[in-house]
Amino acid sequence: MRRRPSLGLFIGLVLTFCGASAASAACVVPNTITTGQVSDATPVMGNFNSLAACANSLAAGSTNAVQINAGSGAFAGVGPLTNGQVLVGSTGAAPVPATITAGAGISVTNGAG
Repeated sequence: MRRRPSLGLFIGLVLTFCGASAASAACVVPNTITTGQVSDATPVMGNFNSLAACANSLAAGSTNAVQINAGSGAFAGVGPLTNGQVLVGSTGAAPVPATITAGAGISVTNGAG
């Protein structure tokens, strides 16, 4: 039997989103695929689409916000960032948007991209 990397990736996604952890999201897949079972694209795509919809529903913050772990398995959004901003760590707190400032002998041009 030939192994397919895409099936392994799919199984990894299923375990990531549907693992038995108290802090994980409750994503439900409609089709059970067992080891050794020959599966066609219909149940695999059904599960994939279900996981994609679940992941999209978990996003937090406004449009174009950067997702961060807010603790206890929840997402939070930072931003959206303006031109030239990056996320800078803040000990014990969520990262904050900031621009890079030039120092001695270094020039910085903050802009889009």
